[in-house]
Amino acid sequence: ALALVAQLVSAAWHEEAPRAQTEGSSSVKFIIASTQRSGSTYLGELLNNSPNVIFYRELFMRDNFAILERARRLNTTVFRNSKEYPYDLWSEGLDLGLEQPCSEMKAVGFKWMMNQGLEANMDKAIQQLNEQSIRVVVLERTNFLRQAISEYAMETNNGPVHAHAGESTTKSNAVDVPAEYFMYYFRRHEQWSMGLRNLAEKTKFSMYIPYEEFVQDKQTYVTQLQEFLQLGDNASEILQGDHLQKLHEGSIDDLVTDWAQKREVLLQTEFADRVKLWEQDDTAAASKQSQMSSAISLIERGNSLQRIHRGGNEHLWLLERKCPEYKWK
Repeated sequence: ALALVAQLVSAAWHEEAPRAQTEGSSSVKFIIASTQRSGSTYLGELLNNSPNVIFYRELFMRDNFAILERARRLNTTVFRNSKEYPYDLWSEGLDLGLEQPCSEMKAVGFKWMMNQGLEANMDKAIQQLNEQSIRVVVLERTNFLRQAISEYAMETNNGPVHAHAGESTTKSNAVDVPAEYFMYYFRRHEQWSMGLRNLAEKTKFSMYIPYEEFVQDKQTYVTQLQEFLQLGDNASEILQGDHLQKLHEGSIDDLVTDWAQKREVLLQTEFADRVKLWEQDDTAAASKQSQMSSAISLIERGNSLQRIHRGGNEHLWLLERKCPEYKWK
């Protein structure tokens, strides 16, 4: 059923009363709504290859939020001292994170994860997104099995998960993911999946992107995304930085220790048929997913400037580089 829904909504987006962007108008505001290990950072990095886009990644992290608050002359003392994750400030974040920093920016956006206040405030968020005509890109990974392995490896610090193309790398060791973790993960993400699809259906401007299709046909989806965000035709420019490789690839048996035993446990649950399907999908798509990643870092082509994921400092880096006239207030 989920696969059928994905086919129905992935081909296009829906808009109510679309507005053409004219010269001198404010930038398009957008969010990427997703869950961890779904390619949202990677997609954001591609968008940041355009000189006319600023994508702030996960805004609802303390350092990231504080950087933008500082830029806007807001009082952050209480926030900095008391909140690690300001999820309750989501409404302010939509205003703060989507403000146009300079006239050259055609689109400004950030990543909003389901577990960072989006799920908890879904109805109110949909209302505000619609009232402010904020465009919503829903990026969903439907293969919960591989996603669970990737997230567990990240949570347990099981070695690096990404590298630059051309760099020598060591294949990640198999991860000892407990069967109980898989079950918890599948059930949690089943709820998040329903929430993401609800978001896509109820917002005025939305585009649904299934991760598994995106990694196999990035050119098509990037072209559609450009049109959705009113960026013009610069797919080649956006894709020029696509040179990162993924290290967690291969069969499930290669990635999970004692997979056969854990598989037997999972086949006794309500997810039995989907586990079998996820295994097949993974095998078929593994070679095509080898260049997909949620980037840790990006070395830009054409210049010697190197950017490394540095929390809130990256937001400052983006503002200073893309809006040279931008001044700290």
